[in-house]
Amino acid sequence: MNNAADLRVIKTKKAIYNAFITLCTTKGFNAMTVSDILDEALINRKTFYTYYHDKYDLADQIATNFLNDFDILLKNRFPEGITNQPTLTLLSDIFNDLHLTKNEVNVIWKLNTDSVNVYEQLNTRLKNLYIQLAMANGCKGDIQFQSYMFSSFVLSSYQYLLETSNPLPTHQLLDEYQNVYRTIEKVARKSQR
Repeated sequence: MNNAADLRVIKTKKAIYNAFITLCTTKGFNAMTVSDILDEALINRKTFYTYYHDKYDLADQIATNFLNDFDILLKNRFPEGITNQPTLTLLSDIFNDLHLTKNEVNVIWKLNTDSVNVYEQLNTRLKNLYIQLAMANGCKGDIQFQSYMFSSFVLSSYQYLLETSNPLPTHQLLDEYQNVYRTIEKVARKSQR
């Protein structure tokens, strides 16, 4: 009997989660109400309040679960700053390992409440990852500044991939980064003449 109860809890929480993602996409987080979630998930008010205080608590739990899973996958993919795969490939794999659709990632990383800002927390985690990788591999220069650039590149790339239907393989992303660098270098050379 306990397994049946556990399965019901899992199904109910999944229905609430799916309703939340759908409503964030169609109405936006601020316009969504608990009543909207109840209608979309086909549950009653008592069931919702068994698990969550309000929509902010739901958002915080979704964000916290996402970030915890992200941290675990980062640790597993980058043990002690060592990897034999390009970083962008690994980060793409992390989102795939989280079994999230583009729509889910797009909603979750925009969650911003009084207690959680997913985008900023991803930004911090990526900066810390870069610092760890740079120190483990003896990189030179201003590693702090490099960490900001790395995080900006990664987050901007994912934002582009989320907002378009143009999937870019990792090697093409790296080529595009090099094209940006070459363009800046050409402009800098012209301005020095």
